[in-house]
Amino acid sequence: MEPIATFDHENIKTWEHIKGMGSKHYKTDAIEPIDLYRAQGTLHHYCITGIMKYVSRNITYGSPVSVRDMNKIIHLAEMLKTVYGKKEE
Repeated sequence: MEPIATFDHENIKTWEHIKGMGSKHYKTDAIEPIDLYRAQGTLHHYCITGIMKYVSRNITYGSPVSVRDMNKIIHLAEMLKTVYGKKEE
């Protein structure tokens, strides 16, 4: 089976682009939770624990994985890459 998409190691998105990808119920005129996590220095932990949560939901071998959960993992990984990533040589 061919992969649906490949991971682009060179394409680091902007913070505004990453925020725009999230669920609409988080977008208000007030401070967004993700901005608060970033400002407090807890975004790294938020992303890692979120990734662990969605991975653990899909860990049973032989069972279908949730595409929705996989997309959430990708979104959280993109956040980490945008804020903390650096181009590896």
